Amino acid sequence: MGEIIRNRIRAMVFSLLVLGFSTAMAEDGKALLPNGNLETPDATGKWPVGWQKGPVGINWEIEDGNHFLRFKQTTPGAMLRLYVPVDIPAGAKGLRFSFRVRFKDIAAGEKPWFDAYFKLNYKDASGKVMEPDPCDFHFSGTSKGSVDEKQKITWVEKSLVMPVPDGATKLEFWPSLFNAKAGILDIDDVNVVVASDEETTKAIEHKKAMTEHPNPPSETPNPEKWPSELFVAGNQIQTKDGKNVWLQGVYICSLEWSPRGEGGVVYSAKVAIEDWKSNVIRLALMDDYWFGKSDRQNDGGTEYRALVNDIVSFASNRGAYVVLDLHHYRAIKEEHLKFWKEVAAKYKNHPAVLFDIINEPYDISWEIWRNGGFVEEKGKPADIDAVLTADQKSKKLSGFSSPGMQAAVNAIRETGARNIIVAGGIDWSGDLSGIANGYALDEKGGNGIMYSWHIYWWHKNWQGRVLETTVKYPILVGECGASVNKMSFIPAKDHDDPFEWSPDFIGLVQKYKLNWTASLFHVNAAPNMIQDWNYTPTPAWGAFVKDALSGKQFEMKKTR
Repeated sequence: MGEIIRNRIRAMVFSLLVLGFSTAMAEDGKALLPNGNLETPDATGKWPVGWQKGPVGINWEIEDGNHFLRFKQTTPGAMLRLYVPVDIPAGAKGLRFSFRVRFKDIAAGEKPWFDAYFKLNYKDASGKVMEPDPCDFHFSGTSKGSVDEKQKITWVEKSLVMPVPDGATKLEFWPSLFNAKAGILDIDDVNVVVASDEETTKAIEHKKAMTEHPNPPSETPNPEKWPSELFVAGNQIQTKDGKNVWLQGVYICSLEWSPRGEGGVVYSAKVAIEDWKSNVIRLALMDDYWFGKSDRQNDGGTEYRALVNDIVSFASNRGAYVVLDLHHYRAIKEEHLKFWKEVAAKYKNHPAVLFDIINEPYDISWEIWRNGGFVEEKGKPADIDAVLTADQKSKKLSGFSSPGMQAAVNAIRETGARNIIVAGGIDWSGDLSGIANGYALDEKGGNGIMYSWHIYWWHKNWQGRVLETTVKYPILVGECGASVNKMSFIPAKDHDDPFEWSPDFIGLVQKYKLNWTASLFHVNAAPNMIQDWNYTPTPAWGAFVKDALSGKQFEMKKTR
């Protein structure tokens, strides 16, 4: 504070300003943070008045007449952080906290969570931190939008209403580049006001709805309740006695990006099976978590493997199936075979478990998809590339050698596992045309192979990309969905109306009895089927899925 206030007059004025905010009674909409827009300078003219002076690397900048604070990481791993305290008026039940942020090339430090980090705390009159925290924000990479030659990165606006716990007298805001490796972080227009009673009530209700559920206790496997073993028979899957089985369910995500999952993944499986009437769960997995290689693990993967096993046991004890999906992209790698050898050995001939080799192959030929080969990392080709042999290219280019999907099938079968194998096509598993044209995989003594198709509400050519393959082979639509929110990486005009697409797509599934697991049984991952952890279905997609799983019939009025 001594660096900010240079003379007695400014010190008195600023003290009165702070005292005015700290002693006021709660008044809806009144700013609690002086100079939150960062426009008023202190006595030096080099820093915003009322804001703590930060370490080297944090500067007060101006651009197009607008002031903001810039955090720039010049020493990898250094801590760049400010402390911003806000006194809470007596009687305040909730605060509305908002800010603008933009960021460029934020690279994590030694830990995945060492990035751009905004920490918020409540404290009581004694200075004790109160639980739970109101909210935290993490930012990485570059904020959405273009970056011009002046490094003008796009501003993102954030706002939320936070209930104030009884006894809280202070809100602490800590914006930082938290030991990040590199990056630029800008903040502006930080505003804290007393929220209205209506806003606060809604925030409390929303927080309850967004509270994750604890997972139910682990269950002892009960083979008497397990579903029947499955076999491929032509373009159908059947039980041993020849009864057709139609797999219909949901795709539960988060174990591919979190070693503990989100929402309570076993609880989500419970809701999907018992309330939404799913008879199959597609469960995305990550091999690094399975083997305990993440910085967020210290047990060699024991807890992660147990969590996966809890889901398998819970589902199979209720007669449902589980598709274990190795959630990688591009092409199968040698290290993926290690994962499948271990997983296949663990769940060998478990009647409820199917193996989905790799989530979404893309940007490879059908030949490499099936039989393996060199997968080049994208780069600008040189003129000489046209005359190089495949072996010369593999030595010259950046990339990796893929063993191919057939090698993965062989690796699984070599463990003695007969479980049905699922193989996604090319083009992000969106194209199965090659399966009908000579690239089907050879079975090696197991119960058969199904092919996975992924489709969302911008995809076209259902006939060529999947229906021709359904004539001969069983299909699992492993991912599918729609949303009112368009995907930024797809042209807006290519998105279908979700309220028209959803019933048409489900009509397709029902007409051809396609096995399917709808995406995504999660609150935040798009296209989400649920709006909260009360599992309220989204109107444009989740509601249609829940109705279909309960037996409602839909007509495909238009193909795509």
